[in-house]
Amino acid sequence: MNTKILVLTLSIFILYQVESHGQIIQDQDVSSTYDEIGNINNNGQGFILNEHSYNLLIKEVESGKAYSQYLLGASYYFGNGVVKQDYKEAIKWLRKSIENGDYNGVSLLISYYGSEIDGNPNYEEAFKWAKIGAEKDDGMSQFMLGGFYWFGAGVEKNVEEAKKWLKKAAAKGIIEAKQFLYEIEK
Repeated sequence: MNTKILVLTLSIFILYQVESHGQIIQDQDVSSTYDEIGNINNNGQGFILNEHSYNLLIKEVESGKAYSQYLLGASYYFGNGVVKQDYKEAIKWLRKSIENGDYNGVSLLISYYGSEIDGNPNYEEAFKWAKIGAEKDDGMSQFMLGGFYWFGAGVEKNVEEAKKWLKKAAAKGIIEAKQFLYEIEK
């Protein structure tokens, strides 16, 4: 297995997450509370949590709203305004949001477990989350799942499964999947 290529692929994926994180509020059909959070803090790239918006978000989290749990987890993952970066808290809230039916955080869990953010990568755990996201029809999760199968990272190498998931991701317009397929089919 060429782990350097997998780590590079995961690094690209993490950069994609960082870039797309700013679109969280704008890309969701959300309640007026989320609109208020976004309007208070909109800097053209999403939202930055100040004390007021953090308190609004915590009220939503405490009421059990899965999307709010995802937003809190993502805020801890990246560090966001008054929320300092804390991977342990991020993982806790991202998992909770997924348990409650919001799958937005899957890609962040793949990034966390599949990279060296907090020590050695745990490809088995990253694979598990990639599979969950891929089965929920998330294109980036499908791309990553294809990579895990291709390299045998966290799972036994399976070229046919890799191609199947990469093709699904490519069909969703994931450029990285198209490039990966091009390279492996030369």
